Amino acid sequence: MVTLNPHRFAQPDILKAIKTDRLVAFLEPFQDYLSGRGITLAAEPAEGIDYETLSAILMKPDENVPGEMVDALYFVHEMATMEEMDGLLEAAREAGLELDDDPDTSPADVAVQVWLKDRGLLERKHAEALVLRPKSFTYFNGRSGGPLDFPDPSETKIKDIQAQLDDWFDEHKRGCGSKVFVFTNAAEGKAWILIRHGMPVKREGAMKDGESSSIYYRPEAHDVLVYDAAMDEIGIHTGTKGERDLYRKAFGLHLFGNADYFPDGDKFTLDPLKTDGADSLVCSDVKGLEWIRLKEIQ
Repeated sequence: MVTLNPHRFAQPDILKAIKTDRLVAFLEPFQDYLSGRGITLAAEPAEGIDYETLSAILMKPDENVPGEMVDALYFVHEMATMEEMDGLLEAAREAGLELDDDPDTSPADVAVQVWLKDRGLLERKHAEALVLRPKSFTYFNGRSGGPLDFPDPSETKIKDIQAQLDDWFDEHKRGCGSKVFVFTNAAEGKAWILIRHGMPVKREGAMKDGESSSIYYRPEAHDVLVYDAAMDEIGIHTGTKGERDLYRKAFGLHLFGNADYFPDGDKFTLDPLKTDGADSLVCSDVKGLEWIRLKEIQ
């Protein structure tokens, strides 16, 4: 289950921008929970929804909130922006999804429609948005060293990668159920890879029915890899060295047939300054560079 902070989607004015019957359909699977919190949506939608009460419930979920509801709210909340709406509309057209032709549709309304018609599509567009957010990467050279065509993985290879990742995650107390998303850009010669997986279980103190208690949950993490086919290098953004080693070996094995295709070690070195002196600054053989000036050695 993801971590939810629905400060945007749960606002009354955003909820009102969603067509009433569509909002009811979106929340209908969680009617038992909502009824227990004091609101019944499916009774008479035509009479109007108590948006203030609904907003208060969504903004402050209690310990009984269904995990599926948290997931639904999280993904719609994340994709309910103007920028993400454009991508969702284009993806829906490409997938043949028929969305309502309503000129007054809001970003949240579009996100809810896509969720109701194709949850997997919304999750994939969310993954694509995550990989494109700025991040810092650790880079590893591939063994060929030259321009390659990225071996676009089949569903079978992706499942094999996920199985290897799950073995490691389970052994290292992160649970199973990882998911790999691959996005290729032929024009740039790059492939972006998002890995969604669990983290070690967290225990936190909580109050339940006026008594001190505790809750247990497994946080979710998103790691990103980018492969540059022209340079035959892979960049990895993750939290630990163990995960970094796991990714370079798993993707090396399943995409290039060699678990050590991206060997560990420093990609950058200053040794040429020691061995070649001023000759190391010659860049006439590097496309796009006109000159290099050494400013300081420390």
